[in-house]
Amino acid sequence: MRKILFTKSLLILMLALFACDQKTNGQTQTQDVSYIKVEAEEFKSKMASEEGDFMLVDVRTKGEYDAGAIAKAENHDIMNGDFQKSLEGWNRSTPIYVYCAKGGRSSQAAKILEEKGFEKIIELKGGYSAWK
Repeated sequence: MRKILFTKSLLILMLALFACDQKTNGQTQTQDVSYIKVEAEEFKSKMASEEGDFMLVDVRTKGEYDAGAIAKAENHDIMNGDFQKSLEGWNRSTPIYVYCAKGGRSSQAAKILEEKGFEKIIELKGGYSAWK
């Protein structure tokens, strides 16, 4: 009886340990991923305080971008596939600052970046509308 109880306990322990090692939301638990959504002032402040290189990515359409954008932003339209193609060549350890018009597309972009293993993602809450 003790042997059966010991075997069952050992099996449960092994299953529990295995479950803790599984991926969570597309990321391993040991991977250090930072994704935050911040207001415009904090977005500006964080960009200004970056010590190294970072990318500022506008995921709106070319027409929206041409009508006005944050200085030094790169336009990679999430709706036409440009964003998805472009990010394959990006360094996953470079911080990515992302925005759209009001926040819907940038949230979608941030989720894609997170799934692809980018380590630091900062999204502008309220998008370009909040920036102006």
